[in-house]
Amino acid sequence: MIEYYLQRNTELASLLSLTLLTPMNLPNTLSLSRIFMAAFFTLFLSMDFSWAPLAALICFILAALTDWLDGYLARKLNLITDLGKLLDPLADKILVAAAFVCFTEKGLCPAWATVAILFREFAVTGLRLLLVEKQVVLPADQWGKWKTVLQMVYCIIVLLSISGLLGGASEQIMRYSDLLLYTTVGLTICSGTNYFIKAIPSLR
Repeated sequence: MIEYYLQRNTELASLLSLTLLTPMNLPNTLSLSRIFMAAFFTLFLSMDFSWAPLAALICFILAALTDWLDGYLARKLNLITDLGKLLDPLADKILVAAAFVCFTEKGLCPAWATVAILFREFAVTGLRLLLVEKQVVLPADQWGKWKTVLQMVYCIIVLLSISGLLGGASEQIMRYSDLLLYTTVGLTICSGTNYFIKAIPSLR
């Protein structure tokens, strides 16, 4: 049954084959840990305890640090793999998607922004899986990296405002964060469009 399912889902099979054939080096392990931290981050934000927002903030910052660290180690130690090129941006997407969905559920972020970001992330992920089937890996480019940085900065600002660490300045900072949100959504859409333009030759 599993063999039949994988035959019908060639994108998933291609990703699994990369996972099984590529050793889990340190950068890839850090990327994978970011996915688990996204789960704990979501759990903390779902709790009603007073300490939960601060715990979510700490968890998110740690996850964001692994995003920088895995890329640095992969380049420094020459441990860049095809699995890492897929796993690193996938972990970013899961973390950011979890944050924006939780923010929208709590009324901290407009639904249209979350929908736009999730649409872009799912579209690019689908594109990457399609290219894997063609033996082409689409790594993150500078547009995508800056997009991720802006998304994470926005998330940290929101988490700081609800954690109570900013005191009375929280409401004022949240008002200024709207400009950052518009910039983040705009760059998210532009970077996604850029990926599809770069992938056109491989899709022919």
